[in-house]
Amino acid sequence: MKLYMHPLSNSSRPVLQLIAEHAIEVDTITIDILAGDQYEQAFGEINPSRKVPVFVDNDFVLTESAVIMGYLADVHELRDVYPDERRTRARIDELMSWFNTQFYQAAGYRLVYPQLFPHVAIGGSMDSAANRALIEHGRQETAKWFGVLENSLLGHGQDFLCGDTKTLADYLGAEHVAMTEWIGQSLGAYPRVGAWMKRCRGNGWDQVHAAHDSFLSSQHGKTFVTCP
Repeated sequence: MKLYMHPLSNSSRPVLQLIAEHAIEVDTITIDILAGDQYEQAFGEINPSRKVPVFVDNDFVLTESAVIMGYLADVHELRDVYPDERRTRARIDELMSWFNTQFYQAAGYRLVYPQLFPHVAIGGSMDSAANRALIEHGRQETAKWFGVLENSLLGHGQDFLCGDTKTLADYLGAEHVAMTEWIGQSLGAYPRVGAWMKRCRGNGWDQVHAAHDSFLSSQHGKTFVTCP
C-alpha cells in the first residue's frame, strides 16, 4: 500500500493521522505540491486530477481522503472509527460530506487560501477588490458553519461528532478546522469546537502536524481577516 501525499495538505493529514493512530503500514510518498510536482507526467498517470492524497493498493487507486480512510478502516477492521451499523456509517459519511462541501469550501477556498496563496486569489491580486469581497463572503459563510458545528453538530453533550467515540468524521473535520489556524482564527467564540479539537489529538499528532505547525509559525505577526 502506498499513499502519495503532502504533509501540509489538509486532505492528506486526516489519512496520515488515521495511519499514525492505528499503526497502519503504508508507504508514504511526498508529492511537493508547493513546487508543482503534481503536474509531472508520472503523477498525472496515477491521478489525472493531479491532487493529493492518492492511495494505491496494488492495481487499485483511490483519490479522495474520505474514501481512502473508509477503505483503510474496512481493510484493517477499524470498527470503532467506521462501524458496520448502517445508520451510524451513513451519519459518518454525511458529516464528512458536510465538511468537504460546506465548511471546507467556505473556510478554505473563500477565506483562508485567498489570504495566503496568490494563485487562489481572484481579480489579479490578493489585494484586489474582487479578492477582498471573496474573503468577506468567506468570513461570513465560515462563521455560519462554525455556528452549525458549535451549536448543532457538537451541541448535544457528546465528545465527538457521532457520539462518544472518535470516528472518521472527526479525523476529517478536525483537519479542516485546524487549517483556519493559519490565519490566526480563534476558537474563543466556539468553546465546544475548541474542546473537541483537543480531544481529536491522538497518537502521532505532533509528527503528522509538523509541517502544519511550521507553516503556522511562518505566519506569526501577520494580520488576516477571521471570523468573530
